[in-house]
Amino acid sequence: MKKESGQITVFFSLVLLLLISLVFTLLESARSEGIALRVKTAANSCIESVFAQYDRVLWNEYGLLFFADRYGDAAEVSEEAKKYAERNSGEDWLMFNAESVELQKYVLATDAQGAVFEQAVADYMRGSGLAEAALSMGEEAAGAIEEMNISEEGSSEFDFSDIQSRIDDLQEKMNEAEESEEESEEDGEEQEPDDEGYGTAGRVKAMEIFLSLKDTFGSFRKKGLLMLVCEDVSSISDRPYDKKDFPSGISSEAKKRSASMIEEPSLIDDILMKEYFLRKFSSYTDGDREFMELEYIICGKDSALSNLYSVVKRLVALRFALNYLTIHNDKEKCDIAKLIGTVLVGWTGMEALVEAVKEVVLLIWALVESVSDVKALLNGEKVPLFKKGNSWSVSIDEAAAGNVSGKGKGEGWNYEQYLRILVYLTGCEKSAYRAMDVIQKKTKEKEPSFLMKNCVYGTKIRFSGTSEAFFPYLPGTVDYRFSAETAYSYGKVAF
Repeated sequence: MKKESGQITVFFSLVLLLLISLVFTLLESARSEGIALRVKTAANSCIESVFAQYDRVLWNEYGLLFFADRYGDAAEVSEEAKKYAERNSGEDWLMFNAESVELQKYVLATDAQGAVFEQAVADYMRGSGLAEAALSMGEEAAGAIEEMNISEEGSSEFDFSDIQSRIDDLQEKMNEAEESEEESEEDGEEQEPDDEGYGTAGRVKAMEIFLSLKDTFGSFRKKGLLMLVCEDVSSISDRPYDKKDFPSGISSEAKKRSASMIEEPSLIDDILMKEYFLRKFSSYTDGDREFMELEYIICGKDSALSNLYSVVKRLVALRFALNYLTIHNDKEKCDIAKLIGTVLVGWTGMEALVEAVKEVVLLIWALVESVSDVKALLNGEKVPLFKKGNSWSVSIDEAAAGNVSGKGKGEGWNYEQYLRILVYLTGCEKSAYRAMDVIQKKTKEKEPSFLMKNCVYGTKIRFSGTSEAFFPYLPGTVDYRFSAETAYSYGKVAF
């Protein structure tokens, strides 16, 4: 009987085994590449899914895109990203296990000294089609500021002490002149007052006006500007704000965080942000008596009352500078003031003393006009930026009587337009953080746990996943580990 050889069968089995191993190796290699691609896709998908959960209140009320993290330090971002990654792990032969999501970098709303917030605002203004109109308004405000020749440092609050020092100096000189006259009379030198024909009645009238102007000034200083211009002070809240956790209160180091990843805002961005404030935030003339959002952005004080008072003092200072310039260029008013000085102290023969009286008269007259202007603004009236002729509202007799009518002329700028000047004179960093204070306060009314410092603008993550070999290997199985880096942000961030 002939014996069959088993060599061919063994050889064929080995060849077949090698062929199967080669096929399985190729398939496993292709699967490995497929899983790596799916991991990368899952990383992109999960981070985009997280940022699709932007805070709806912020978007609906303010048009801003931020992810409101509940835990802080973007911890919720990684948690949510891993959940979405697990859902995308698949159930086919490209299946993997989502292992971890590591946050490498993240940018918050309060980072980069307000530049992140400013970029978000500028993007909203451009996307909503408001940029062109905003830039036009910004150019008008910038032109007015340039014409007035004032800067942020020059936008100070009105101070009575400057005029008071002028009055004190004048009074001292007048006393010296009177003492000199009395000494001359005692020495037997009789000098008739040189009143240039105005007589005793004229001097009395001039003295009455001058003393009344001084009384008006003293009354204004005693009452305070707010009481003079605001008819319903009692309706304004003086309750201190709860400024705990306000963005403006975070440390300077925290404000500088991520600065290298954000472009420095342009001049256009600055204009768009400040025009955004004027469109989104309320003020006194809007009926806001509890917070006065625009006034807070400008001044940053601790209550609505103190913010309005600060704005009033800045507006009076602004109007006083403009009115003082106007009255000095008005020959008629200068002649009236010079006449009072001449009748009052012309007998001394001291031209400098006459000019000093004239100057005090013009200063107090301009102040009364300025107070009347600001009262008109708060009443919803308009006041011209630069006055001419009949646009001046207070006569010398009304100024002496302290008559602050608060009547506008029906033309010029309203209260919010004057606030626009003050907003533009406020530094971008200050105004950005104060605006975030306002947004946080209002948003917390609907979302009690909301904090601007936890709002995430963008992140960069490393996503890791594992998978076991699907096809058998000899001598055993192989495990794979995959990772992918990806980033997402609502605006321009250099991760």
